[in-house]
Amino acid sequence: APAVNVLRSVKTGMAAVFPEAERELGEIGNLLSGIILEAGQSSGLTLNFEAASEDAQKILNEAATVAEQKIKEKFPELPAEVHAMGQKTTVETP
Repeated sequence: APAVNVLRSVKTGMAAVFPEAERELGEIGNLLSGIILEAGQSSGLTLNFEAASEDAQKILNEAATVAEQKIKEKFPELPAEVHAMGQKTTVETP
């Protein structure tokens, strides 16, 4: 599904900037995939989420690239000293 593919691209871009977001976006992607699958099963319709043409695929790829750039602009990379959220650090005392 195009929405799921874009979400995966965003997740990959966010991983370096905000590691916790990667896990959360992965969960959202899984939920979205499940909803799409269930919607197709309950309606009896077969949904085709493939790009209609090469041009459509190029547009989707460009949109994913632009989305990744915008995320990098809004969420600058964290300094190396900053630890990922949720990681425990040990402090040595003399």
